[in-house]
Amino acid sequence: MEKLQIVQFAEGRYTLKEPPPGRTALLSIPVIRAGDAGEAVVEYRVAGGTADRCDYDLWPGLLVFDHGVRTASLRLLLFGNFRRPRRLQARTIVLQLQNPLHGLRLGTPDTVRIAILDGDADGAAHTSRATGRSSGRPLSAACS
Repeated sequence: MEKLQIVQFAEGRYTLKEPPPGRTALLSIPVIRAGDAGEAVVEYRVAGGTADRCDYDLWPGLLVFDHGVRTASLRLLLFGNFRRPRRLQARTIVLQLQNPLHGLRLGTPDTVRIAILDGDADGAAHTSRATGRSSGRPLSAACS
């Protein structure tokens, strides 16, 4: 009998400050799984939010859990922006797990909301040193 495998984000919400202009910040977003420790794959994507593509770099892709790995991470790169004045309102990015493969099922939370505060506001990034692989397209469009 095959054991049920669940995959989900470790937390449903993160808040961090926008980096200063010309700098970047990396947010490592843990995804955990419970159940059988065989290889498993889940798709991820940006599912919405108010941030634009010039604010971050993360493209849809696959998150692969190798045999025995229980935690993997999505890595979201945030950009400090020269091209427009800082905003007073938080911008958001919503990430979603979808289409689990190899016997995985989605748990809760299967979406995560990331709030990006103005660089002068308070906020802290949650990070993880998890293992795993993710794949996605590099940023290709110029931001203006």
